[in-house]
Amino acid sequence: MQIAMRPPARLIDERLPATIYPNDEAPFGTPILHRRARFWATRVTELDATVELGSERIVQVEPAGDEVEVRRIELVGPPPGPAYRAEPD
Repeated sequence: MQIAMRPPARLIDERLPATIYPNDEAPFGTPILHRRARFWATRVTELDATVELGSERIVQVEPAGDEVEVRRIELVGPPPGPAYRAEPD
């Protein structure tokens, strides 16, 4: 789902839902992690939200738009193990 933002927004240390997927070497059945990530971004004209239909919840939100500049993303909480990608998708 896309959420339009007018005028463009600036995100400073904004905590948004994030999804962390297992990497290609992870054992079969390694679960997807649902966490939070802190975002710093400028010129945000859209938020792209991913909804998990089974649970009817938003599992990921990312700043977006034609001129968006994501300056930094930090995962909240302990880092995921070696079976996961380094950054939230």
